[in-house]
Amino acid sequence: LLTGVRPFASNDLMALVHCHIAKAAEPPDQVLSSISAPLSRIVMKLLAKNAEDRYQSALLLRVELKRCLDTTRGVAFAVNSTNPPDVSRYLNIPEKLLGRERELACLQAAFAEVQAGATRMVLISGSTGVGKTRLVKELHQPITAQRGNFAEGKFELLKRDVPYAAFIQVFRQLLSYLSMQTEISLSIWRRRILAAIEPNAGMIIDLIPEFVTVLGPQPLVPGLSPTETRNRFKVVIQSLIRAFTVSEHPLVIFLDDLQWADAASFDLLESLVGASASGHLLLVGAYRDNEMEQNHRLSSMVGAHSTSPLTLAQNIELKPLTAPDLTRLVGNTLGFSNEQAAPLAQLLHRRTGGNPLFVGQYLQLLDNEGVLAYDEHSGWNWDP
Repeated sequence: LLTGVRPFASNDLMALVHCHIAKAAEPPDQVLSSISAPLSRIVMKLLAKNAEDRYQSALLLRVELKRCLDTTRGVAFAVNSTNPPDVSRYLNIPEKLLGRERELACLQAAFAEVQAGATRMVLISGSTGVGKTRLVKELHQPITAQRGNFAEGKFELLKRDVPYAAFIQVFRQLLSYLSMQTEISLSIWRRRILAAIEPNAGMIIDLIPEFVTVLGPQPLVPGLSPTETRNRFKVVIQSLIRAFTVSEHPLVIFLDDLQWADAASFDLLESLVGASASGHLLLVGAYRDNEMEQNHRLSSMVGAHSTSPLTLAQNIELKPLTAPDLTRLVGNTLGFSNEQAAPLAQLLHRRTGGNPLFVGQYLQLLDNEGVLAYDEHSGWNWDP
């Protein structure tokens, strides 16, 4: 609207996705000299990648736009003018991770090794709502910045007997990635995938019919005994994953709720981690350690005396948030100083044990019951 051009320009859809996730737009005043610097700063704040870095209320945005307008009219600011609080009148828990710096650094280090050509697996354990999925999602931006691919799948309790259920979700996401390619790029991917899975490409189309749009019609695969069919199927799926792992586009696969994974998926994980001719692949598995039976297969696979390749996996145990972390979270959510946030954070810690999911639910409860209240002049306040 202001410059006459879009923030990013490209005919490559993947390049546009990369720009919107990982690249800052050029400030409007550098595109068009007639745009004032204050107005340019407002636009750049609206375009911030992280939601908590944008305006939290339309009220403050309106005040700042009016100041820009007054400046162009030669109206002087009142020296003692104050801004309304930059917090939303709706209760929004910030997306920014707090108290997870060490765990995030471990994931980033593993991805750096994968970029260099390694295959790595990281296992994240913790109770329900502690933030395992949120931690992994924090990797999305650096992965995209390096032109890597991120795909995820989730195992479900009621589908424990369905082989490769989460991997099927992963493949469908990778298909969406292929659908954004140019025809030239798609033909390269088609040749790479067929070279990896022929003459068994028909098995993949039987499993995921949408693959026919990329691979084209494929001949039926001759039948074998049940045991041979299972072994061949595992090899084909493993080869398909390897077709997506290339140096220019490292692949990160996130598998959630591993405590409900089927036996075939565990076998595949062992094959992927233990394969000699591998690289550019990061496998991240999350599981609820409080919902695993004593003799669960995953426990035996990562145990001290196990011979499974999964013993090579790095383990991250995610704990609840500490009271200081909760103080920062409350302060960021409600616009409080640490001193203002501490009493409420201590209450939340006693009631929730520091579990991020329960903290969010409890804050919502306090809001619904009127214990938390919003005022457009003073922002949020609460009744101890």
